[in-house]
Amino acid sequence: MIIEKEYPCKEGNNYNKSYFNIMIENSTSVYLKNKKHLLFTFCKDSFDNKKYFPIFQKCSNTPILTSQNRKIASKGTGGKRTPTGIMGFFDRLTPQHKNLLGGINEGARETLFNRKCKKQWDEILPLYQEIDKIYKKIAPHCYKKSKEEYNKIHENLRIPKTTFTTITLNRNWRTSTHTDKGDFSKGLSCIVCLGNNKYTGGYLGFPKQKVLVKMEPGDIIFMDSHQPHCNTELNIKKGGSRISLVCYIREDMKKYHNLVEIEGKKFYLTKEDKKRFDKNHNLR
Repeated sequence: MIIEKEYPCKEGNNYNKSYFNIMIENSTSVYLKNKKHLLFTFCKDSFDNKKYFPIFQKCSNTPILTSQNRKIASKGTGGKRTPTGIMGFFDRLTPQHKNLLGGINEGARETLFNRKCKKQWDEILPLYQEIDKIYKKIAPHCYKKSKEEYNKIHENLRIPKTTFTTITLNRNWRTSTHTDKGDFSKGLSCIVCLGNNKYTGGYLGFPKQKVLVKMEPGDIIFMDSHQPHCNTELNIKKGGSRISLVCYIREDMKKYHNLVEIEGKKFYLTKEDKKRFDKNHNLR
């Protein structure tokens, strides 16, 4: 399918189901600009939700996977912590990390989830590897670019046997219109939907194109995450659970190849910052 027309939309806005002109319900690829730009490839019923959902249900309900940093995507929450968090590896330091490193402001690290929940991480790793195989099959050109980027990154900052570094997990959360920041610009990000049958809505919308994807548990979409996207109304019933996983490469991750350790924590820095760290700690 080719989409020629685009519409104005605003980051931070919510767009309900009635706003969209086109509903995608089956496996489809959608292009922009006369098939020169892939907006997304949607893959219906592509993995075993019944197998993986219970695993994520157990590990997702933790304060570690909440955040106050998704300001645009969480517009309307009043600054409260939202049920979204990261797994895998990340190329941003917290204020506490910067203080610990003596004022070094840039670096990469293992996420808190991976450090605190290693057993759960090992249990869910096979799904990411399964997703990667699908990515290679359905979008080989984009996959090749992602693999080239992945190979530039320190091996300890890569999710094994994938082309991903980072996973964002959202649980029972409707995102407002946003574009993803810091993701690899030449590849595709992936969204996976898991859940039970005790919720309705939460479809994935592209308001600039007025295209809506009826994502349900077991579905995968490979998409240009730098295009504005959002979720429609989400109605969670008692005991309901909808989980989305966003799998991607952090674009700055390849800058950090120099390991330092302090107070039991590992960080990866640039060569210059590693020298600063060693000098500050009288290391040779």
